[in-house]
Amino acid sequence: MQGIVNVPLFDKRGASLCLVIGASIAACLMLLPVQRSHAYGGTPTANIPIHAQATEFSEYTDAAQNATMVTMAVPSSTWTVDEIGMNITGMVLGKEVQTVVDGGPLYGEIIKNGANGWAVEVNLDEPGVLFGAYLLVRHQGNPTGMNVSIFGYDETHDRPNATIYGLSTALNSSTSSSWQYHSFGTLPLERGRYFLGIYGENFQTGVPKVWWNRTTSPGSLHVSRYTEGGGWEGGTLDEPFSYKLVIQAAKQYRPSELALQLEVAGVNHSVEDGAAIGTGTLSVSNPAIVTNGTPVEMHVHTNRTATLYLNYTCILILSWQMSIPGFLNATAGSPNSWLLLPSFVRTGGEYHVVVDLSPSWYDVRVDRNGIDATGEVQVAGDTLLIPNAAIIAGATWSIRSRSATIPFDVSLPINTFQPNQTLSLTATPPAIFGQLTFVLYNALGVEEYRESRNHSGSGIESFNRVINANSHEGNACIVVVWKNQTDAGIQARFFSIKRVEAYQPSTFDLGLFGSIVAGVVGAGFVSITAIKRVIHRSRRKMEAERLASIDKLRDLFNLNYIIVLEKKSGIDLYDAGFGGFKMDPTLISGFLSAIKAFGHEMDQADDSQVTKLEYGKSKIVISDYEDFRIATMFKEEPSHGTVAAIDQLSRGINEHYGNALKSFSGETTDFHAIGKLVEEHLHISILAPMRVGQVDPACLSPAEMSLLSHAKELAQKGASGRFYTKDLFASRNYDARTVAALHKLLEGGHLVPLSG
Repeated sequence: MQGIVNVPLFDKRGASLCLVIGASIAACLMLLPVQRSHAYGGTPTANIPIHAQATEFSEYTDAAQNATMVTMAVPSSTWTVDEIGMNITGMVLGKEVQTVVDGGPLYGEIIKNGANGWAVEVNLDEPGVLFGAYLLVRHQGNPTGMNVSIFGYDETHDRPNATIYGLSTALNSSTSSSWQYHSFGTLPLERGRYFLGIYGENFQTGVPKVWWNRTTSPGSLHVSRYTEGGGWEGGTLDEPFSYKLVIQAAKQYRPSELALQLEVAGVNHSVEDGAAIGTGTLSVSNPAIVTNGTPVEMHVHTNRTATLYLNYTCILILSWQMSIPGFLNATAGSPNSWLLLPSFVRTGGEYHVVVDLSPSWYDVRVDRNGIDATGEVQVAGDTLLIPNAAIIAGATWSIRSRSATIPFDVSLPINTFQPNQTLSLTATPPAIFGQLTFVLYNALGVEEYRESRNHSGSGIESFNRVINANSHEGNACIVVVWKNQTDAGIQARFFSIKRVEAYQPSTFDLGLFGSIVAGVVGAGFVSITAIKRVIHRSRRKMEAERLASIDKLRDLFNLNYIIVLEKKSGIDLYDAGFGGFKMDPTLISGFLSAIKAFGHEMDQADDSQVTKLEYGKSKIVISDYEDFRIATMFKEEPSHGTVAAIDQLSRGINEHYGNALKSFSGETTDFHAIGKLVEEHLHISILAPMRVGQVDPACLSPAEMSLLSHAKELAQKGASGRFYTKDLFASRNYDARTVAALHKLLEGGHLVPLSG
């Protein structure tokens, strides 16, 4: 009986062969490409910054009593005065010096041949208050006992009578002829004729002597001589003596009697007579005054030398051309959405704003503090009037409208690209001056590149962009938006990005796979090729990671501000500014709330929407979930890695706080640890002040030692041994080795972030 022979299934040689075959098969499986395809997952859309024009109007009212010049304070901004309205309720002239008889070359000797005084006629055409008189006199020797007085008028003999008004005053004079002032106190006088005289008693001829200048020819004023024992002689129309009166009129005037004018911006404007004496009105349109925040001054001019004192009320109608920032949301297949974000600061009394709208805009809606206030404003044609009564101090505003999209042509001849290949697109915009914006979205739906340029309204615009070397495979999109101040249009073109390997079978071919296996087995050691390729891929991946780390660090140094908001209430759960950058969370909340109501919100509650905006000099990244949003502001465009990290941060916040946010009541205590998630995903502690920690030089690489040495130098110069990480890179390039060294020093505690 033949025995059963037990033959081993695998001997050593067979085992080795199977091992080689197995390894080869595994290597072949590694060589077979694993496609991770993505697709741009949204309707083509783009948000473009815009500016609209508006005019602020303010009626600024002021009043004053006894003013010699009209002065109106205005707001600090650059306002233009469109109209001036003025009501004068009272006018009074101040003191003035009236020269009745000017200085003459003759000298009338007061003390001569028994004459002890002279008087000259004074005519008052209106009642007033006499304060004093100037006389042109001189003396020789040391005269005493001479007085200056205002006498009554003897109508019969045209000479002074016995009445002396007010107080007499001693004569002032000098040895040379000069005007000398003589005060009568406050002497009210009625309209009429009086005498101004110099007189004395018991004077002899000779020295001392007094002279009073007089004119060369007779005038219309009577002159009377005084003699001791004889009194005042009858007056004659002789050469009158020189004198000036210091007087203030007591009557009220009409503006026309004084030829009253107000000088506005170098131009004189006549004041119209009012209904009553002493009142008047003035209206000046388009005085062409740009205030620059300085008061508006109006100088008073009259036909009198006296200063005029006014009681008035004045109204300035001011205007200011303001620019309102906002956004255009252009979405393929939908009307254009326009969002304006004005900020109103009421000035003066009556204040209102007129916003310029486009005739093509419709469905205009105005929100104040997030609540519809359209019923409180007036929309007429292409203007929006926001009246004084609707404007509330500190309110946040948004104005939304829509318009029909404007068609234009875009051509993308090739719709499949490889990384590092140039995408070329041409656009033929409308024949109107405007702006073209090209927005490139990658296969993940994240904005990758944006470019805006002005278009003259004629010709074709070309756009060229090299596909990023690290782009994901799948369907991507380029969006082209044309806009001017009133209209816009959008075109989108989809294209594919494919990576091409040495060999890329589209389906698993069993026969081909068998051939590969047979070939590998026949070759015996073809697995070495696979290993080399794996190493190559690994190196390429490491290089991409090194480049990404550089981009993320650069983005951190460009980070200005980050805020996490609960969406419904707008309450900030976390915010931080960097590099001295500060913002009011309330203003940011209002801004983002307006953005929320603008454009298209994602319907999926469990998936975030990342939007990138350019606003002024800031690049804003907004990541939205159903119950919260994150906004980050950068000085420059953030890299894809940083945008992805922000997206991951939003998912982390949703994972940890999603349930709590659904029942949010306004209490923020439970959300204090959001900062830890921000640090975990964005590593913002790198931006904090640093100090040098304990160091074991033996454990550091040359790159780490070099960077640490620089840190010590900065710490010695800084206050309390502090320095900032950004300063480590102020004089050196960003390179992978230095960035890696920084992270190693931070991980090893050699560089320690400080909380304050």
